[in-house]
Amino acid sequence: MQFTKSTLAWLVGAAMLAACGSDEDEQPILTGRLLDAEVAGVSWRSSSGLSGVTNAGGEFNFRPGDTVSFQIGGITLGSASGAATLTPKDLLAASSHTDPLVLKLVQLLTTLDQDGNAANGITISAATRSALASAATFSASADAILADVVSKLAARQLDTSNTALISAEDAEAHYLGSLARAESLQILAGMSVQSLLIGGGGKNCSSWSKSNCLGSGSRAEVWANILAKDPAMAGLSEADIQDPDFDASKVSFSYSVTQAKVDAILANPHLSADAKSRFTTTLNDMLSKGTLAQPGAWPFNVFADGNAFYSNASDNDFFGWRDTLDNGVSFDLTADNVAKLREVAFENADHKAQIILISDYLSKTLQPNSGLSSAQLRDAVKATKLDAEGKVAIALTDGLNPMDLAILREGLVVPSALSPRRYELRSTAFLANQASRDIYEQFVAAARAVAGKKPKVVVVTASAENPFWDADINSYALKSAGAEVKWLPISGGLRSALDAGKCDEASLRYTSYANTGSYGGIYHQHLVFPDLAKLQSDYCANPASLYTALEEADGIYFSGGDQARHLESLLSRDSQGKLTVASPELQKLRARFAAGKLVVSGTSAGAAVQGGGLSGDKTIPMLGGGDSYNALKHGFAQGTGPTPDDAGTTAIRYAEGGLGFFGHGIVDTHFSIRTREGRLVRLAKDSGVRYGFGLDENTALATSQVKAGKVSMTVLGAGGVYIADVKHASASVNGAGSYAISGVRTHYLTQGDKAVLDVDSGELSITLHPAKRAMAIVANAVAPSNDTVFEYGSSSYLTLATALASSGASQALGNTSASAGQASPVYQARLYRSNDTQMVRAGAQVAYSNLMLDIAPQALIQASKKPRTAARLREGGRSSRD
Repeated sequence: MQFTKSTLAWLVGAAMLAACGSDEDEQPILTGRLLDAEVAGVSWRSSSGLSGVTNAGGEFNFRPGDTVSFQIGGITLGSASGAATLTPKDLLAASSHTDPLVLKLVQLLTTLDQDGNAANGITISAATRSALASAATFSASADAILADVVSKLAARQLDTSNTALISAEDAEAHYLGSLARAESLQILAGMSVQSLLIGGGGKNCSSWSKSNCLGSGSRAEVWANILAKDPAMAGLSEADIQDPDFDASKVSFSYSVTQAKVDAILANPHLSADAKSRFTTTLNDMLSKGTLAQPGAWPFNVFADGNAFYSNASDNDFFGWRDTLDNGVSFDLTADNVAKLREVAFENADHKAQIILISDYLSKTLQPNSGLSSAQLRDAVKATKLDAEGKVAIALTDGLNPMDLAILREGLVVPSALSPRRYELRSTAFLANQASRDIYEQFVAAARAVAGKKPKVVVVTASAENPFWDADINSYALKSAGAEVKWLPISGGLRSALDAGKCDEASLRYTSYANTGSYGGIYHQHLVFPDLAKLQSDYCANPASLYTALEEADGIYFSGGDQARHLESLLSRDSQGKLTVASPELQKLRARFAAGKLVVSGTSAGAAVQGGGLSGDKTIPMLGGGDSYNALKHGFAQGTGPTPDDAGTTAIRYAEGGLGFFGHGIVDTHFSIRTREGRLVRLAKDSGVRYGFGLDENTALATSQVKAGKVSMTVLGAGGVYIADVKHASASVNGAGSYAISGVRTHYLTQGDKAVLDVDSGELSITLHPAKRAMAIVANAVAPSNDTVFEYGSSSYLTLATALASSGASQALGNTSASAGQASPVYQARLYRSNDTQMVRAGAQVAYSNLMLDIAPQALIQASKKPRTAARLREGGRSSRD
């Protein structure tokens, strides 16, 4: 497989000085690159007598004024004046990149690629060059040459994984995508990058998998090669790699109950009165009985919780269980029915194991266990809590707050650290996904440009429920991309300890915060990651060392998770409980950023938190959870801490904003896949902020420092960036479900496109890459439509916009009628072209500027286009099983 080299170096200058003779009058030898992706293995000759074969970077040499010709075996591809970049269009002197002859040449190159994957670069092997020895000129004999290639493919005479000619459509998509990527890299090379924000969803070469890693064979074979060849992994062996199924929250520990431990727990000043009362009774009873006098397993685990099953199981699992017990009149919890239950298919294996355990227990203990009413069955099941062995669990911890639980768990654990410390690794050098690798490398390149040398990058994983667990993967990914990396233990737990002046409680507060607004179960991480916990304690005790790390940083990278956790790690609450007080750490970061000495990057939550500051006189808010439909129907609730970010949840906004490193508008992530267009548009209009920026997964928005009153932006990666401009939009609302907005101007930029923001006027100018194919209006084209336009996880809005471009229609209509829970009211989105709308594509990927958008509720659709099966109601309706 071809390992594509970083393209930054060749873009920094229009052409590089590759070598000079001793004679001062000798013409310099310059380096250019043959680009349809980087094309290696093509023979070249310059008119001044230089010759060779393009290398892995597609490089060739020439002198000023040279004409350079290119060949594959006996096939002359074409020639052109030497330049920093030459493309098939240049070799054939064509007027357009989509000229049919140009695309045929691209077909040839991509078909002959040795590994059959032009996305990672093109390599023409020596064997293929030899097999194509017959003399021919491509411009004169393109069809005959392609026919000969097809024949040789069938006879297996060419050294390529391809077995058929790459189609013209696929060749065009690849070629235009390559040109767009090169344009973005060139724009970046000329920018003083200030921030590079990523929409999440990146692809990674991680040590628990060989997925997305260059190479073949088993995971072990791939990672043995990476450890040997990636400089970031120096000193590590396979024995240092963490097990693939490792889960930091499921590590087993031993616990013991002693008088000293009980006394310390009950004396903790943070223990609530309720917990103290419960603990006093239960722990003293355990002492008197000698329970856990010797270390053993945690005694308070509830494996099967009947109340939780009633609340959380799917309809299929709930009714599958209940129907098995139903005799037509009442319910029988008998051994025979429990045996039948084991054969029932469940959607959730954990729920199946839990309800079988509960049913088996009740079949033996409940009297009577048959002829039960629905209410009797419900009450018996909901009152049952069992451990994994089917024994009644001690319900000591039910309803306790995270600090109470942390005090209990940390107070009873036997403090033995795991040994040896092992690592979860990520390699960027061996990352197969071009978009993700580009993003990592360009962030490091931007930090290097600031530093003028190998950059120092600090990593913050505060957005994770368990920041320690995310430290290794993010640090090694950036080390592998070429940075000197330091992970910082900044988190909400550390912020709490610093603000309270309680560094002796740093570990306890870490545990409490990790289990706040999370799935829980995160305990004893100071024993799982002792080196990171020590770093946390050291920084807390000596904040000056933390400040020094920040003051030396050329770049900072914020990981994904929950943006509210990032916010609570760097801001403290004011007298009104709002997160407005910048910590000393944030103040130092802001000062370095303002001086142009710090490049900020983050993914997912790490990007969403970067918004903030003022847009005119309006504060730029930060988005939290919720989906488009709920935002349109109900508006936004004020965020107070970590929140869910799923379909059907309340839309959340943090009115005071984020960290303020991206002050040009609201930032949203995971954008198109989660159909967040409606959510972003409403928040922008509600808050009086002109622009909203929606970043797709595996995609980055790069933004420059202000230069001559202008800020430049470009896109890098697999998807696009959606920009909503609500300045001239009109909105109205009169109660839930009545919100409407019209006249929203929208743009969707992909690689190769550029936006320039005039800081004074606030106007944004868009330039779409000229090589992309224009998608003009076609007379009488039928307007495309869909009925899931804001369905979470569907990309339906982007699909609708793509259909609008491809169809040539003047408008497209989407509504929510076929999406579960989105029919009261049905919302409609109308996308329509204006006089200045431009729509283009590179392959199947569309980009556009000045596409207009209206959103409004429409009359309730009486008959759905997609009939649904009526839901069976449980007692009390869907929201309750009481």
